[in-house]
Amino acid sequence: TPYTPNDAALANINGTAPCGAYGNRNFWVYYSKWFGGPTGNPQGSVQSITVANNTVTLSGWAVDPEAPSGAISVRVRGAGWSEVISAGAVNSASQGAFAGAGTNHGFSATLLASTGGQQVCVDALNQGLGTDVTLGCQNVTVPSAVTATARLSGADRYSTAIEVSKANFQPGVPVVYVASGETFPDALSVVPIAAAKHAPLLLTIGSAVSDGVIAELTRLRPHSIVMVGGTQAISSAAAASLAAVPGLDVVAGVPNISRIEGVDRFQTSIAIGDSVFSPPATKATTAYIAIGSNFPDAISAAAAAGYANAPLLLVDDSQSSASPEAAAALTRWGVTTLVVVGGSSAISDQLFASFNAIAPATRVSGPDRYSTSAAVNALAFPAPTSVYIATGDSFADGLTGGAVAGARGAPMLLAPSTCVPQGAMSQIVAWRTSSLTLLGGTSALGVGVQSLIPC
Repeated sequence: TPYTPNDAALANINGTAPCGAYGNRNFWVYYSKWFGGPTGNPQGSVQSITVANNTVTLSGWAVDPEAPSGAISVRVRGAGWSEVISAGAVNSASQGAFAGAGTNHGFSATLLASTGGQQVCVDALNQGLGTDVTLGCQNVTVPSAVTATARLSGADRYSTAIEVSKANFQPGVPVVYVASGETFPDALSVVPIAAAKHAPLLLTIGSAVSDGVIAELTRLRPHSIVMVGGTQAISSAAAASLAAVPGLDVVAGVPNISRIEGVDRFQTSIAIGDSVFSPPATKATTAYIAIGSNFPDAISAAAAAGYANAPLLLVDDSQSSASPEAAAALTRWGVTTLVVVGGSSAISDQLFASFNAIAPATRVSGPDRYSTSAAVNALAFPAPTSVYIATGDSFADGLTGGAVAGARGAPMLLAPSTCVPQGAMSQIVAWRTSSLTLLGGTSALGVGVQSLIPC
């Protein structure tokens, strides 16, 4: 017979009860915690579980006898993933479960899931006193549209850039870009230019060029080398080492090595754009705008800008209007449309409006760096068959990988180290991506990312 507490105990489940209710109340609390509510734990049924590429689709119903007229939630869990959904849809099977249970206790959803063999379970989440109940489990094998996964990595950011270059470029390239791997601003702006020119991007420390970078440049035998940033980014001694790379064209008696720089990251960004899009060069038509004080938004835009043959202009987010130099550059490049990457907390509405006055602007953003990355790439790439993923926690792997991704017409999404964000996973599924390349080692992108575990 279900135990029923008296009114004094019910009125003081977690409070102070009259002396005569203590034993009654305590028995009620402990009984409910150990065995579930006296009126019953949640009830329900899993009616179907099916799988498709990177997804699980399920349906069923769940109701809590202690709240028969309200909707409860259910937790769906698999290998390394879980998601809570509402059981508040129409499902006639719930009617008649017990008195007062109507038909609005159904659940039905298609959820992103990790791939491979796993057990998918559904738990009804208890309301009030009592305990959650597992409604059912089913062993499934979740397939994936991704049929090929590769990883490009080295011992550090500099060797990872070398591995990316080795995997994608043959000797005799027209140009190689070299940028600092110690800070991100200069290299960010050059990623779309390297992508548009199908050129490698290598990283170096400022004071000297490593033997590994020299060896890769020797293998590439470029006709020219372009350093990005001033001598504080790449020193004169480092430049001298680069000038000694064999195979460089000789112009006016000296090796064809040059430097693009400005007085700050914003002016360097303009100088990089000028190197490709100033008259009489082909006009850009589109430009991407991102803040120069942090890397995630700009690095998300880099591959997209390279694919669109568009410059990436870094702007000062502390300002409320576009600088005269930025406005002049956009006009000089022939830009007619702008893609502003980042929400109003990054690029204020006033700053956005000033760019919109120069050329029609579209803002692309999300609540965090990962959803912004997914949104930017969704806009730029209609149906890519391959996707690159880089860590969103640091900038280096995304720089060199973004240049290659843009050159190959592939998006580059950002992820944390343990899983693939929902927005990125949704895009991979929507694009029906068949090839995935991870940029960086397992400390940057772990097994959860490689297994496409959603988060």
